[in-house]
Amino acid sequence: MFENKIQRYFLEQINGQKEITAPSKNPIQIYKDMVHYRFIEVIKSALPIFSEEISSKRLNRLVFQFIQSNPRTPYIWQMPFEFREFIVSNNLLENMPYVSDLLTYELIEIELFMSDYKKQKPCKFSWKKELVLNESARLFKFDYPVYREKYKNLGEYYLIVYYDFDDHEVHFQEITEFMYLFLKKFKNESPRIAIEKVSKKFDVPLKDVKELLNESLEFFCSKKILKDAS
Repeated sequence: MFENKIQRYFLEQINGQKEITAPSKNPIQIYKDMVHYRFIEVIKSALPIFSEEISSKRLNRLVFQFIQSNPRTPYIWQMPFEFREFIVSNNLLENMPYVSDLLTYELIEIELFMSDYKKQKPCKFSWKKELVLNESARLFKFDYPVYREKYKNLGEYYLIVYYDFDDHEVHFQEITEFMYLFLKKFKNESPRIAIEKVSKKFDVPLKDVKELLNESLEFFCSKKILKDAS
């Protein structure tokens, strides 16, 4: 019990909940500065664009607030994800309405790189097959085109982001709203059913849409963005 009390008191000094006595001579202050610097270092490394968009003073203040919130993850690479949640959920950057999209855009690359993928073969696309979006790919709808480094054009922007098993890079590809809605339906429906529903929604001929999408879907299969549902 006594040891737990000491540990808690120590942590409260590190995260700023309790004042450090005689900070210029107290080794706890040195440790606190080291922790803060390490957090700053990780955030800047994981979120370079975000870090350039705000001043160093503001970033330091945000990181200090974040440390005070007692981050829970034990993994250093996951800490920026928790930082994003802290910023967005507390609405700390109201003058940056695009911040949620920007942080998501920067962090998805880390998430896809750090994921553990099973070995798999490319599939061959067919409208008759049951296909799903692979774990190596994500669909996004953004309010701002942050991937173009534009932060004022409010609208609807659609992306597919995927890990390429050939070059071992993460790629970002802009797609149409039609393709976005079509691929989202793969969670519960086959391509044949999905295309019928989306074609009806947009009031476009089914035959024309199939011909238009065939090449892209064959590419998605070759890159393992899509895979057999079985």
